[in-house]
Amino acid sequence: ALLFYQIFLGPYRTHFTSFTFNIRPFETIIKFSMKCTDADIRPFLINIVSNIVIFIPAGFLLPVLFKKMKNFIFLLVTTAAALFVMELTQMILKIGVFDVDDIILNTLGVSIGYVMYKIAAEVRKKL
Repeated sequence: ALLFYQIFLGPYRTHFTSFTFNIRPFETIIKFSMKCTDADIRPFLINIVSNIVIFIPAGFLLPVLFKKMKNFIFLLVTTAAALFVMELTQMILKIGVFDVDDIILNTLGVSIGYVMYKIAAEVRKKL
């Protein structure tokens, strides 16, 4: 979400001076929820909602493309591990922040996509 923000919604900054990370679950989610006001919901939408929405297609498409991904637990473990590696890479390369909340939110997005996949599969069976 940080890269998305940098490219499309904010100043373009790719280099951080030190490793930046958050390993406390829900810290960033709470921080952005507290900053959310009626006047300015953008920080919440950019950080929280976009981290969920951007991974919904993965949760829908991975089971369509790969038979093993039809197993929900396998899908979650695999995507969570891949997300962990992505977050770690961002921090090591200093192009983003390692945030456990991003992993939580992205995995939630994958889960929502998977539920949509299951609903679509049931509807297709009935046709």
